[in-house]
Amino acid sequence: MIKFLEEFLNFLRYQKNYSEKTIKSYKEDIKIFFEYTREKYGVCNPLEINTVHLREYFTDLLKYGYKKKTVSRKISCLRSFYRFLQREGKIEENPLLSIHSPKMSK
Repeated sequence: MIKFLEEFLNFLRYQKNYSEKTIKSYKEDIKIFFEYTREKYGVCNPLEINTVHLREYFTDLLKYGYKKKTVSRKISCLRSFYRFLQREGKIEENPLLSIHSPKMSK
């Protein structure tokens, strides 16, 4: 996981020119997700993550009181990470394709 994460962060830094603050936020969001999947499922390899793991994670975040906007940001972060892995040929399918951000209140 660390190798994929570092490659992704370098992509954000050098190809996308993201700010260090944004890169730090992405790194933290991704690390927290993989800590969750390691503790709950014994899975910490990004290649073994599936839609069930992701749905449970986002559902738990909402259940624990995270705001919808925060959960949407985490979805966006992980979607970018998995899009990168797909583009690099590490995975065939992005497990976040069928996951949508929570509806925001008006």
